[in-house]
Amino acid sequence: MPVGFVFENVRGLLNWDKGKAIDLIIEELSKPIAHDGLIYKYTLAKPTVLNAVDFGVPQNRERVFIVGNRLGKSFTFPNPTHFSIEQVNLFGIQPYKTVWDAIKDLPVPEEPSEVARRVSKKIKQRIVNHGY
Repeated sequence: MPVGFVFENVRGLLNWDKGKAIDLIIEELSKPIAHDGLIYKYTLAKPTVLNAVDFGVPQNRERVFIVGNRLGKSFTFPNPTHFSIEQVNLFGIQPYKTVWDAIKDLPVPEEPSEVARRVSKKIKQRIVNHGY
């Protein structure tokens, strides 16, 4: 039985069926679990929406998270580490990462090999012929 877990899903889960879906998930995750003659119960953190861009990922991606543990400990979600340009200019903090920040140090790509060219031609022809 895991000591803890991280549940992650789309932000829309919070509004699905007027909030009934997330309520049902919380209800299920909160139920005691019998396993090998023992009873386990998870303490849950309140569902929280985090955006990957706020933590240095060059992608604006909001997800809902629920963290649980069976140690009875509370959990606090981390504070953002990166911010919009407006906030950076006001407070002198780390800006959002861009895709260029993530890929600027990659080496220049080599020309595709003959095998790669042949395979890509076959894939292209399959798409033309079959639509996939």
